[in-house]
Amino acid sequence: MKKKELIEKKHLYRFIFLILLLFSGLTMNAQEKLSLHFTNITLEEAIKKIEASSKYTFFYDNKKTDLSQKVSINAANETIESILATMLKPTNLGFVIENRQIALISKNKTSEEKKTFRITGTVKDEKGESIIGASVAVRNSTIGTLTDLDGGFSIDVPENSIIDVSFLGFIKQEITATRNQSFNIVLVENTTLLGDVVVIGYGSVKKSDATGAVDVIKSSDFNKGVASSPESLFNGHIAGVQVTPGSGQPGAKTSVRIRGVNSITASSEPLYVIDGVPIDNTRSAVGLDGDAGLSNMTMNPLSMIAASDIESMTVLKDASATAIYGSRGANGVIIVTTKGGKEGVTSINYSSSVGFSNVSKKMDVLSADQYRQYVSGVTRTTSTDWQDEIFRTALVQDHNVTFSSGNKNTSYRASVSASNQDGIIISTGLDRYTLRFNASHKMFDDRLIFNVNANNTYYKFDNILEQQTGGADGGIINNALKADPTQPVYNEDGTFNEYSKVSVRNPVAMAKQITDKTKGDRFIGNADATFFFLPQVLSAKVNFGYDVDNIYRKAYQPRTSVVAEGVEGRALTENNRYSNYLFESYVTFDKTFNKIHHVNVIGGYSWQEFDNNTSSVRAEGFVNDNLGANNVGGARNQDARNDREKNRLISFYGRVNYTLFDTYLLTATIRRDGSSRFGTNNRWGTFPSAALAWKIKEEAFMKDADFVSDLKVRLGYGVTGNQDIGNFRYSQTYAINVKQGTEFGGIFYPGYNITGIANPNLKWEETAQLNFGIDYSLLRNRIRGSIDLYHKKTSNLLLTIDAIQPAVSSTYLDNIGEMTNKGIEFTINASVIDTKDFNWNTNFNIAYNKNEVTKLYNGKDIIYGKVSGAGAYGNTQILRVGESIGSFYGYNYLGLENGEEIFDASNERVITGSALPKYVIGFTNSFAYKDFDLSFVLRSNIGNDVYNNTRAELSQGNRLPGQNTNLEGAEFHKAGGGGIVYPSSRWVENASFLKLDNLTLGYNFVFAPKIVKSARVYVTAQNLFTITKYKGYDPEVNNMSDDKGVQSIGIDYCSYPHSRTFLVGLNVNF
Repeated sequence: MKKKELIEKKHLYRFIFLILLLFSGLTMNAQEKLSLHFTNITLEEAIKKIEASSKYTFFYDNKKTDLSQKVSINAANETIESILATMLKPTNLGFVIENRQIALISKNKTSEEKKTFRITGTVKDEKGESIIGASVAVRNSTIGTLTDLDGGFSIDVPENSIIDVSFLGFIKQEITATRNQSFNIVLVENTTLLGDVVVIGYGSVKKSDATGAVDVIKSSDFNKGVASSPESLFNGHIAGVQVTPGSGQPGAKTSVRIRGVNSITASSEPLYVIDGVPIDNTRSAVGLDGDAGLSNMTMNPLSMIAASDIESMTVLKDASATAIYGSRGANGVIIVTTKGGKEGVTSINYSSSVGFSNVSKKMDVLSADQYRQYVSGVTRTTSTDWQDEIFRTALVQDHNVTFSSGNKNTSYRASVSASNQDGIIISTGLDRYTLRFNASHKMFDDRLIFNVNANNTYYKFDNILEQQTGGADGGIINNALKADPTQPVYNEDGTFNEYSKVSVRNPVAMAKQITDKTKGDRFIGNADATFFFLPQVLSAKVNFGYDVDNIYRKAYQPRTSVVAEGVEGRALTENNRYSNYLFESYVTFDKTFNKIHHVNVIGGYSWQEFDNNTSSVRAEGFVNDNLGANNVGGARNQDARNDREKNRLISFYGRVNYTLFDTYLLTATIRRDGSSRFGTNNRWGTFPSAALAWKIKEEAFMKDADFVSDLKVRLGYGVTGNQDIGNFRYSQTYAINVKQGTEFGGIFYPGYNITGIANPNLKWEETAQLNFGIDYSLLRNRIRGSIDLYHKKTSNLLLTIDAIQPAVSSTYLDNIGEMTNKGIEFTINASVIDTKDFNWNTNFNIAYNKNEVTKLYNGKDIIYGKVSGAGAYGNTQILRVGESIGSFYGYNYLGLENGEEIFDASNERVITGSALPKYVIGFTNSFAYKDFDLSFVLRSNIGNDVYNNTRAELSQGNRLPGQNTNLEGAEFHKAGGGGIVYPSSRWVENASFLKLDNLTLGYNFVFAPKIVKSARVYVTAQNLFTITKYKGYDPEVNNMSDDKGVQSIGIDYCSYPHSRTFLVGLNVNF
């Protein structure tokens, strides 16, 4: 080895040595050298001198420790262990060191000294180079040391003791202590521990060996604070991943887009795999049409997992990484791995956070005084801020207790979590109670390994009607914005003031009178077994998974409520049982030939069935409100419905990873899926991929490039599918027509209508993706990151088109569209400052994506995006070849003149904006100074617009008098204006933003050994500020409505506002 390389490696080892001194959890963790000289002084005086000369603190029992004993020491540049061993030798005291805490304990002097002896040796790697800072520790004791700059060690040990020798990145080795022997120990590199290990689906690889676009975020890097679902934990950390909350309501669904939108009518959500079990995240709830006034919003299925139970989340972005999941990989894959026990570590942890949330912004509407200025003749003196009446300061709290332990053969972890999150709107909230148990057991010299993961969550969800697109009088938020501010909430007799039963409802009454509660319990678990026919070479694995969710919803609108007084009370009960069964088995072959060829091959089979069974009863006409939804049988009118849907997916898959000289890498994947969701002629699909990677740093010409720690280029291409289209879309469907039928024997038999035309040729949407990437690491890994360029083409897009007449239905579903996404992603992680007392780490990521619709049926535009609100008409979005999905479409607004809106003279509708951002940016920083830590997360979207449907409705000039408006509407009314044109550029607003998502300040405590290992207290602020020109509650909106089968994007209508949250947290490790 060259002298220069040896010097560099020793510098690296010194750096690692310093890190180990700071963070090692071993009892010998403090190895700083001290010089002390004193003779025949009391032990009490000696303790004070040592504490004054170092950062150590002594603990002892005053009653059992004789502090008057005389001690002496003459030490020059020695470790604390050596000093204490010499100083305390004539006393009856021993010591234990942990985290700079020194505990003095009594010892049996005769039994210890007679049975100890000194051993010496060296620790080197396979190349013969000294390992600095390796741990040499007596098992099951507090005796230990670290190797010096030459890899040498010397330690006094008891007879017949087992010595564990370990170092980061190497396989731990054990030796038996024997007298008069010098040990020459060679540690072997642990290829699993060197570098970050990422899960890639049916296996794992080192990050440095990954050929696809893969990002992993560990629990230590998660966003702090309240997390009602796992997706929010990594928001802002991963380039190309956009996370948009469905609303601010606790438990609401979240939209996740990986490299843009890939479909028009099918789901664009990624596939989630939890501990090896793919789950369905596309479920829906029973909704009531018209003016029934109940929400059809569903809970986020992923909110059933406690954030404290998650170990890591891996995001697979390109086709070469996701193709192993075939028909479900087109939108990317997120693999969630939960925490388990660790060998040799027993711990109890309690974590807790308590705080409050409030609305981060209110809409600008007229105050009572302003209202009286614009509306003459109002004599009421009441001043009511209706937004203040429905919003509240909400309590949020989260508590978690975990116990974990493990030995060589068995490890396990059990946790209990309780979370209570009140919503910032009255009568909303989410309570969640979770039990989790993970265990692993090894048998027959690690040739048979069992794993069990089980999670059960009981939850309660309080819902409200936040927005209503089908009812004339709107939901709670809409009514709070339009309610007359000069009207009181309550009448003098304490009843709710329903001053206008036609166009305005009392929003407080809606929230307090109407109950809408969902209770349920969800179990997600799996058990797998791996058997090694040839240790570390040939293995077979079987995995059984089960996911079941039992949901019971009860909603009741009393006879006294304005919503239901016309029908004498209304109730809805809904029972839903969702289940998911999984069986998978695969074989893995992993071997290195001649030290230059490494081959990893897997081949497997998967069977998965989903069963969704829903029954609901809608009842109207109650004698009284005493029993509410518990008395649907006593209602005058009842409408019972049942729905059961099953779908099944059967798959065969294989993957080959080949590495040559640890420099050239090849990955080839193929999966063949059969799905019951498609027509009989196209039920099976094949999804291949291939990727190449070149580790340039391993080449001889890069060996002297000292500033480059790692450099790899990647090229991948693959085809993935999308099967999230719903069930029975390929077949002829029927619906009961209760208005038509026949009567026989006094019994009415309703008729059936054909609602869908069969299409046996219906097939998968397919996404072909080409990806070129560079992974880099500079300056000894202090700067690292990646650059990726990609081109995605989605073909066979499903669209509803006009059927040739005559036909039983006017439309049918077919594969006729195409769409592309092109983009670039850049990520940089840097350890900016890394010293003994101060550390600064930062992450910056930015992604650019351009979406374009490239093919539609006959090139014909599709107008969609229905607007909402009183007097609303028209559509405000368009699908057009050459434009992006989510493009806004309307008249070009020029201004107001004499109480009229003025538009472009051509009177033609044009593209007025796009809901998709051009750039998505994340900026994360973490600082640590001694025992303090500070972190923050900034996020930004640039180049996207939002159609402010809320502002459009508020700004009508005909709302006054009787309904509230904003200043814009009031001035429009004053000028003689009336209704407005909804499909207009006037309401399309720039929704670019910069958000401070998370700010956390913490302090870390270290306590006396064997009582509490460590503790941390922190304060967190979430959604602290948003810089934007958008005039609504929040620029991040995720409208759940669709029109003509196309999901609306970027339309904001009375969405539940996002909250600002402040927390105080505690984390204690025992």
